[in-house]
Amino acid sequence: MKKKTKGLKTQKVPWYGRRLNVYLLLIGVTVLAYFRVFTLGYTMLDDTIFIKENQEYNKSWSNIPVSFQRGLFNPTGDSYYRPVFLVDFIIESKFFGTSPAGYHFSNLLFHVLCVLLLYLFFLRLKIPDLTALILTLIFTVHPVLTQAVAWIPGRNDMLLMIFFLSGTLLTLKYRETPKWQFLVAQFLMLLLALFTKETAVIIPIIILAVLAMDNGQWKMDNGKWKTENGKWKNDRRNSLIHNFFLLISWALALVIWFLVRSAATLKPQDFTLTDLLVNGFNRAPVLIQYLGKIFFPFNLTVFPDIRLIAPWWGMVALVLLIGLIILSRSYARTLTWIGLGWYILFLIPVLVVPASLNDQVFEHRLYLPIVGILLVLGQVSMSLNSKIKDQGSKTKDQNPSNSLPNSSFALRPLFVRQVSQGAIVFVLLLFSGLTFYRIGYFKDSVTFWTAAVDDNPTSAYARMMLGLRMTEPAQMKQRFEEAYRLNPNEKMLNYLIGKLALDDNDIPRAERHLKKEVEFSQIPDNYFNLARVCFLKNIPDSAAFYLEQVIRLEPRHPQANHNLLLLYLQLDRRADARHQIQAMRDKGLEIPPEVTGRADLQP
Repeated sequence: MKKKTKGLKTQKVPWYGRRLNVYLLLIGVTVLAYFRVFTLGYTMLDDTIFIKENQEYNKSWSNIPVSFQRGLFNPTGDSYYRPVFLVDFIIESKFFGTSPAGYHFSNLLFHVLCVLLLYLFFLRLKIPDLTALILTLIFTVHPVLTQAVAWIPGRNDMLLMIFFLSGTLLTLKYRETPKWQFLVAQFLMLLLALFTKETAVIIPIIILAVLAMDNGQWKMDNGKWKTENGKWKNDRRNSLIHNFFLLISWALALVIWFLVRSAATLKPQDFTLTDLLVNGFNRAPVLIQYLGKIFFPFNLTVFPDIRLIAPWWGMVALVLLIGLIILSRSYARTLTWIGLGWYILFLIPVLVVPASLNDQVFEHRLYLPIVGILLVLGQVSMSLNSKIKDQGSKTKDQNPSNSLPNSSFALRPLFVRQVSQGAIVFVLLLFSGLTFYRIGYFKDSVTFWTAAVDDNPTSAYARMMLGLRMTEPAQMKQRFEEAYRLNPNEKMLNYLIGKLALDDNDIPRAERHLKKEVEFSQIPDNYFNLARVCFLKNIPDSAAFYLEQVIRLEPRHPQANHNLLLLYLQLDRRADARHQIQAMRDKGLEIPPEVTGRADLQP
């Protein structure tokens, strides 16, 4: 393919200027870097909750609207609201069932789509073709994003990016060609983004900054706006009207999201604005730590703890970033500041989230913020290229006869270009290798939690989860005891220790740990085991109480309902027994044969 010029000469379009070539390259690199995901299983970090434990929920199409009325992990009392995430698993379960390979495949597809959208977004911001391609390739294979692709629940950040970039491109298209179809489409994308993750409330701020920069490239001529390529646009009045429609659509999306979310059965938040600000101040070093992982992705971890991440890489990365901006003078470019704001704004939820909700600084959360740093690096590259070209032009003007072909001044631009190209290729190969290697940490639950313990040796939760993966009771007990020494109040840990003690017939120890677990969680099986302890100690009244707690939390628990009915009869609580029989019939549970024929228990 060739491009015509004004003269008789023709100029070949470089390979990176041909869209089809670039699309195929990006897809190919993504698949090569991540094809190992097809061999991955479950990590047992939330993924089995959404696929296996939610299997019955995912079977029903009627649960799609229900997903907008409940929390992420629990129908009631949950702090997380991710309806699009739940709907996605309902849809995909029709194709993949409980097979992890299918969900890993869709994760890879989501990443491919994000990569292509990001490339189009860079081009729309008028970043040169080659620079846009390099930045997109860095994003494609960057090791810090491995968890987002290799860990099934990491898809939520990819879904957010898909809706965000799609909506932004549609918004820019609407500003170029004000048609109602584009207006409605960008509104729907924003709405989907909001129902994907609360972070989406930041999206209108980013889009406004991009629009302001985009409008800054227009020129005024006879009362009308005219772009640099000479195409006539709407007059000033119509431009303001279209902006008004955009703002109205964003406000409407935010109101709809807020009202629907407010009606959901979520846990009321008991932290104040002051708590969020204090927490944000305490966690501010995360911004620098994450920056270090972007520039030097050698201290990555599957289960990170803010206290264990070395700050030095982040400090070096910060100095390097500031130095590049100053050296290249890219601080004069609007996109540099948009990129910095992008990085900070999309990490704000990580800063302000209370430690009681989530104290981990997982790397998949960098999926969107890293784009801001790539924007900054793109502006640095463009500024440096401009300086090199200017230097080359001055050298040519000073030596028009080219009488000094070996001059260092004449060779410098070419030398710099060759060195930079070699460095880029090296970085891409290095990043690809690291990503390919790190995918192996998500192979299965034992591999994952072994890596989590190695990366975060002070985490009681990681040791507890590794213990759950052990097949030998002795190994399991050892891991639980290690976790208990680190944090005796770790949620679910006392239940697990108590359950093992009960299996070993160590009743006093089992009772002590099972009762302690009640202080931290409401686990139905913990109450069921307490009922077993009371039964073994011949305290039927207490056993009945604990069985009632099981049914309160899990109404259709068959064994608890069965045992409770028999205990009521043993305690001669006939009225309670009759009520229990009716409740079991209403739930469709089987009534013990020896009970159904008794006349004194008929309603």
